Order: sequence, then C-alpha cells, then structure tokens
Amino acid sequence: MQIARHQGRSVVVADGDKRNPTLAGLYPPGTPDGALQPLSEESPDVVAWINDCLALVASDRVSLVLDLGGGDRVLAEVANDWPIVEFCEQRGIQTLAI
Repeated sequence: MQIARHQGRSVVVADGDKRNPTLAGLYPPGTPDGALQPLSEESPDVVAWINDCLALVASDRVSLVLDLGGGDRVLAEVANDWPIVEFCEQRGIQTLAI
C-alpha cells in the first residue's frame, strides 16, 4: 500500500475490524488518506459499508485495502447475497484476498 501511494496511485484504506482496528490505528480516520470504518460492527452496517467501499473503487478507479479481521463472517454473508468477484470483474477490478 505504501509503495503504491509513493508511486502516486490512489489507495483507499478500509478497516472493518472494529475489535482490532490495526489499519485505523496506522491511518487515523478523519485525516487525509485515513482509514474508512463502518458505523458499527453490526452486520447491516458492515455490509452497507462494504458496498460503499466497492462503489468508491468502481466509480473512482482506486485501489482498496480492506481489513475485516480474522474469522469475520460478514464478507461470507455479503458474498452469498452479492457476487462480489463477478461485480469487480465486470468493472475491470482485479481482486486479491489474503
């Protein structure tokens, strides 16, 4: 992420791990290039936030680093309701999950 930013590429940092907000600690929300966070750790808030993050990637053509935390089931819930990989592929967005 730092390398991409140093090269002048836009990278959005999104930290959905409300219990262990590592990225939000490194990139404080509300600061320039700070991490985006959901309103709460409740599933509907996190799902809406993920949708907003992906919409930003699609509309602004930026990279996204998304942290949902270990063992978080929200992404699996979203994937069941919304084909994220297909959405990204149709918009020319490459996905990588680690």
